[in-house]
Amino acid sequence: MDAIAPAKRVWRSEMRRRLASLDRAERDRKSGLIVALIRERLRRERPQCVAIFAPMASEPDLMGLLEEPVVWAFPRIHGDQLSLRAVTHPEQLGTGPFGIREPDPAICEEVPPSRIDWVLAPGLGFGRDGSRLGRGKGFYDRLIPETGGAAFGVCFREQLEETLPTDPWDCPMAGVFCDDGWWPCGRGGPDWAGVNRLP
Repeated sequence: MDAIAPAKRVWRSEMRRRLASLDRAERDRKSGLIVALIRERLRRERPQCVAIFAPMASEPDLMGLLEEPVVWAFPRIHGDQLSLRAVTHPEQLGTGPFGIREPDPAICEEVPPSRIDWVLAPGLGFGRDGSRLGRGKGFYDRLIPETGGAAFGVCFREQLEETLPTDPWDCPMAGVFCDDGWWPCGRGGPDWAGVNRLP
């Protein structure tokens, strides 16, 4: 019997419990610290096109980064796939599946994944070894290998562990941004040859 799926279920439950312990004010405070860290690294490394996400209620809010002179590509759900569209202002986002804000295709230009320099990836949990625990739908594990850049996890300190259970198709992170700092993981660069891709 595959032991990974039950282990992931246990960790997802634990991470949801930890996130529920954070009130709105604490999430906002921590989000501000994360935004400052990412902004500093953006200005140092100067990526041109970055995939970002509109936060669910329990996730870090990165919307303050939109003022940076970068092409910000937000995901839009199509079945079990994500496409990316350029957004310059939060008002260009509407409510999509699962209550997640996503770009309005009538006004937001599509961005090919190959143009992406960085992916800022949400998740329920991350490991300092580059492991990522998503919500179980595989959206980012399908998207990330199609991009031309490195993937970075974005989370609160409460979501960070040394390692988390992974399947062969789970894309590793090159680093993790959290309110406690930045952890380079040494994995998850633009060469995705070692990842068994999801269909």
